[in-house]
Parts: sequence; structure tokens; C-alpha cells
Amino acid sequence: MDAALEAKLPDTIGGVQLEKLSYPLSSYLAPLKGGGDSVLYTPWLVQFGKNADDINMAVASDLTNTEQYTLQAIEVPGVGAAALTSGFVAVAQKQGWPVGPASIASVSVMEIVDPVTTGAGGHGTAYIYSQGDIMFVIVTDDISLVVETLAKLSS
Repeated sequence: MDAALEAKLPDTIGGVQLEKLSYPLSSYLAPLKGGGDSVLYTPWLVQFGKNADDINMAVASDLTNTEQYTLQAIEVPGVGAAALTSGFVAVAQKQGWPVGPASIASVSVMEIVDPVTTGAGGHGTAYIYSQGDIMFVIVTDDISLVVETLAKLSS
């Protein structure tokens, strides 16, 4: 558990109290068995000489509707925001995921689309925003929740 990383996540989004938890990134990846976004994390971390056992992740989710909103915070000590984002984008592009810059509420983010999840009818669009040594991954189909999240993270 990483209470300090969890504390960097907003308590509420869209008027809904979020449930927070944290764990090693390897615990998140294990049940995915190489599917979904798990294909991105290992090669992304290798660029920085890290592995999933070294890195913590905190998650805040709307458990009233788990498909509506999830926010991940992945802290990679010693790596700056620009390197976190550009490294993740490069890995996503290499995997064939559509990636592009976006400006949401005057905040620059990268929009990444998981083609498999989207193709299966799920919410496969994520918005990547990095600050300091933390990369935030916002997954929702409600742009107003992205706006609110970015306002809370950048304040």
C-alpha cells in the first residue's frame, strides 16, 4: 500500500466518492496475462532501467459504475514528466495503438486508444498526463470527467 501516492488522486470526480487502492504495478499486470494495457508497461519501464516490481501504482475508481471512470497514478522515481509521457507514447505507437496530442481545458495530454478494448465495445480511450515523476492515466468516455480530473491534478 502506498498512501502517499493514493493521496495524490482526487477523492471525488463527478460528484462521486472514489475508491482508492495501491499496489505494486506487477500485481496489476499479473492477472492481465499480456492483454490490454499490460503490453505497454514492461517495455515502457525498461527504458528507465525499472521493472514492474519496482514501481507502485495507485488507482481511484467509481465503483458505482466501474466502466465509467478509472484514474491510475504510476510513480517512476527519478524520471521526469516529459520522459514518462514520451516513453509511454513511443511504446503504444510501436504496439500499433492510435496516439495523438490533445488539449483539454488548456492542459496538454496524450490520447491513447486501446484497439482491442475499443473493438470489443469497451472504453478503450485513455488520457495521459504526467506531473513530476508520476504518470496519470485517465480512462473514461465522459470528457467532463477528464476536464475535472485535470483541473484537480494540476491545481
